[in-house]
Amino acid sequence: MRNFVKQNWVLLLILVLALFFRFWQINHYPGGLFPDEAANGLDINSMFHGQIQPFYERGNGREALFFFFEAFSVLIFGRGVWQFHIVSAAFGFAAVIAVYLLAKRLFGKRTALLAAFFMAISSYAATVTRTAFRANTVPLLSTLTILFLVKFFQEKDVKKSFGQQYLLEFPLA
Repeated sequence: MRNFVKQNWVLLLILVLALFFRFWQINHYPGGLFPDEAANGLDINSMFHGQIQPFYERGNGREALFFFFEAFSVLIFGRGVWQFHIVSAAFGFAAVIAVYLLAKRLFGKRTALLAAFFMAISSYAATVTRTAFRANTVPLLSTLTILFLVKFFQEKDVKKSFGQQYLLEFPLA
C-alpha cells in the first residue's frame, strides 16, 4: 500500500481535489431543487410505491437508470435535496477516474494526470455535477465506452480483449 501511495501521490492528490470540488458543502450548495430534479423525486416516490419501470413518462419521457441510483441514496440517507446531489457528484468523481484511465491508455501517465487534473478542477464539470440532472451520467458512461472500445481494439489476446481480466487488473499505477 505504501508503495502504491508513493508511486501515485499526484493522482491521489488530484482525486482529493475532485472529491473536494464535488462534495464540499453539497448539503448547502446549490440550494434547493431545479424543477427537473423535483420531477426525479416524484418518479422516485413512484418507485417506492412499487412502480418500477425502465422508462418514466414525466417530462417527455426519461430513462430510469439515474433514478435507481437516486432512490438508493434516498433509501440510505433519507429524503432531502443533498441526497439527490451526491449521486451526481459521485458520477462526476467517477468520471475523473475514467478520464485518467482513458488518457493513460492512449497517451501515457503524465498526460493522464493532466487530463484528470483539468477534469477535477474544471468549474463547469464541478458545478454541473453538483446538480441532480441525469445528464451527469454521460461523461462517465461515454468515457468508459471509449475506454473499453480502445482496450478491445488494442488488445492482441482475444480473451483479454473481452475484459475477462481487465477488472482484476485495475490499471492505476
